[in-house]
Amino acid sequence: MSGVSTVPLLGVFGTGSKYINKAANYADDAAEAVSKAGKEALEQADDVLQYTDEAGEAITKLAKKTAKGVTQEEFNKLVKEALREATAGKAFTGGKAGEEILEKVFGGIPQKQYKTALTYRYVDLFSDEVIRESKVGYKAMTEALRKQALKDSLVVVEKGLKAEWHFFRSDITGMIGADKRLLDLLDDLGIKYFIHR
Repeated sequence: MSGVSTVPLLGVFGTGSKYINKAANYADDAAEAVSKAGKEALEQADDVLQYTDEAGEAITKLAKKTAKGVTQEEFNKLVKEALREATAGKAFTGGKAGEEILEKVFGGIPQKQYKTALTYRYVDLFSDEVIRESKVGYKAMTEALRKQALKDSLVVVEKGLKAEWHFFRSDITGMIGADKRLLDLLDDLGIKYFIHR
């Protein structure tokens, strides 16, 4: 038997296992947090699908009901009313959810690119000779949004199209709409806007 004591070694191992246990607890907490976040993300995705399905059903019923004897302008008005009905009282997480509703209701080409005198503009949706922009939550008047609106007006003039901005409620802030200065700018530029309360 050697003269080396095992007591200090046991102390080192004991301290090491304490840190291993703490690390394991942190790993468990992290896994639980990731799992919770994943469940919340899935629930939000389900909500978006449910909203888009409801909107799609409303439009399909409307199309069947008004297939005969309705002008394009009247039909567009009815579609907008159905969109308002489908989104009334609902809230959305992030801009993508608003874009998905527009695409579901109107169809068309998402993220279409246009070259303007100010640079390129990617619109959320292009369909029926209309470019559409989705905004989720309350939007303040910022330089970025001012430029976006100006580019949309250039696309309208240069390509002979119409433009619409659609505002949806945020399920994070509960807010909807925009600064009056931004809405006034849209009016001045001839861009229609819809606040889907």
